[in-house]
Amino acid sequence: MYSVRPPFNAANPNNGLIEEIPFYIAKNGRLNENPAHFQEYYEAIYVLEGSLTHEVNGAVVIQKPGTLLILTGGVYHKIHTCGHEDIAVSIFIDEKMLIPKFYQRISPLQMVGPMFQKHAPSDYLLIDFGVESTTDIYGKLMLCSYFDPSAHSDQSTELLLLLFFTEADSTLLQQSRPAKLGIDAQLDQISRYIQSNCAAVTLEETAKQFGYAPSYLSTTIRQEFGMSFTRFRNHHRILMAAALLCGTERSIIEIAAEVGILTLSHFYQLFEKEFHLTPSAYREKYGVHSQKAEIKK
Repeated sequence: MYSVRPPFNAANPNNGLIEEIPFYIAKNGRLNENPAHFQEYYEAIYVLEGSLTHEVNGAVVIQKPGTLLILTGGVYHKIHTCGHEDIAVSIFIDEKMLIPKFYQRISPLQMVGPMFQKHAPSDYLLIDFGVESTTDIYGKLMLCSYFDPSAHSDQSTELLLLLFFTEADSTLLQQSRPAKLGIDAQLDQISRYIQSNCAAVTLEETAKQFGYAPSYLSTTIRQEFGMSFTRFRNHHRILMAAALLCGTERSIIEIAAEVGILTLSHFYQLFEKEFHLTPSAYREKYGVHSQKAEIKK
């Protein structure tokens, strides 16, 4: 049972904590010192306030709030004396918990998963997910579940712990990706600009707005979205037209002109290619009047 609290082992503050259970969370901080020790279990240290200074196999690691330090088994570890403002928890995980249930759930994680294998790629992993992040929220919920006897259950704590590690893994995965540079960093902004101004926007105007040559912007849009600038713009014109057909009583020719398509035959061609329905049939099927008729039935 995770809810069992093992006695403190004065000779080695950590090794005695998990002799009988696979999962235990201990509070660190407030002038505590964790002497150098050899550990066979996995440990994840989560800092809530202040900071912690560690030594892991001789390497100095400094933790700040909103960070998680994962230690593999078989390392020498020490936490320097904590100050009054330093608050952290240590999550101890025995191999008994990793086989098979927890391990099967955590091993697929791309960044965190390898730390829980027999031959981990490194002695420790430091993840900076930030205070008030999704990871931080799951971590605090997990601690509330664990330390509140009235709310605690093994199942809820284990699920929150898994969510905590999963979110931390996602954070580290995003941080490990190379930063987008140049036009790649602006593609979302460029896409939103085209969508918002699809009725009148041109390739030349968009290129000038973002400081690129029209030919370069055209090639990049085709590579990113799999279609030309004109097709990308027309796609959003037709989506706007569909919304106007459903939500207004304007005529089809008025709607075509409003979304920037001045030739009615061209509008019909584009609309039918997008929805496999004529504008009239689309309005009859999905428009306000058709919905009211369905409600009356």
